[in-house]
Amino acid sequence: MFARLGHLLLALALLGATGTHWAVLQSVAWTTMIVENARHEPLGAAVARTLSGEKPCDLCKRIAAGKQSENRAEFPALKVKLEFVHSPAPLALFAPLLDDEAKPFRHTGAHRTEAPPVPPPRFVAA
Repeated sequence: MFARLGHLLLALALLGATGTHWAVLQSVAWTTMIVENARHEPLGAAVARTLSGEKPCDLCKRIAAGKQSENRAEFPALKVKLEFVHSPAPLALFAPLLDDEAKPFRHTGAHRTEAPPVPPPRFVAA
């Protein structure tokens, strides 16, 4: 249930971000205008009068104003040219360590002097 709700909210957010809500509102406005105009004249004439744009309804005017206010940039455009210059990282050289402790420890079995435990330890499952 929550996955479906999440998908629905995501789809609505996507439609809102792409401006589809204006197209849906405009379709509702045109449909309403066609129905109103068809009461007084034939359907073909009502459709032609509605889509001509000569006499927009109140909803069409508000939709146009909303689109205009949305198209205005809230932030001024960046007019500074950005220049990216490659600067190589500084090279650092370190002298190798010559100390005896820096040599790798090689463990071989010959250095062990203690005997293995008798009897061998048992695995205890917890």
